[in-house]
Amino acid sequence: NRLWNDRKERLTALGFDLESKKARKEVPWDQRFEELKKIKRKYGHDKVPLNYKNSKLYFWCSNQRNYYKKFKLLPEREKLLKSIGFSFQKESNSIDSNRNHSSKTPEACTEQKCIQQRRVSKEADWDQTFQKLLKRKERYGDVHVPQRYNADKLGTFVHAQRNAYKNASRCKEG
Repeated sequence: NRLWNDRKERLTALGFDLESKKARKEVPWDQRFEELKKIKRKYGHDKVPLNYKNSKLYFWCSNQRNYYKKFKLLPEREKLLKSIGFSFQKESNSIDSNRNHSSKTPEACTEQKCIQQRRVSKEADWDQTFQKLLKRKERYGDVHVPQRYNADKLGTFVHAQRNAYKNASRCKEG
């Protein structure tokens, strides 16, 4: 994506490290998917409890549902999850069979307009926060911002950039 490449260049030119410490320890998506398939075969469902021996699988499933709900789940991953009957609804609800990315109903068109408006707003926010990061570099000589640093939303911003980098890298791999 051209927009991400531009942002990535601007961030790396500042000396911003896009790799998170956690990235080296992170389990690949395919491995978590295989773990989920084993659970599904063994128990007949994908409701991984929080107190399951591997609570990271619980959070992984929750993240897949959230990505799906926000239209951020990669289509090939969505297809794989649907192929095993993964429930995109939380807890005991059934799969949302009415969800269709290509739907042309008036509701879907209105939703698409809202998504587009949010994207334009996010672009302006990104540029403003990037300018704050530039000022930090001028003032302190680096762009090392702790994730929990809340002044000027920089902690959240740098965390989001690392996530965007991670997701862009995964898209290239898949």
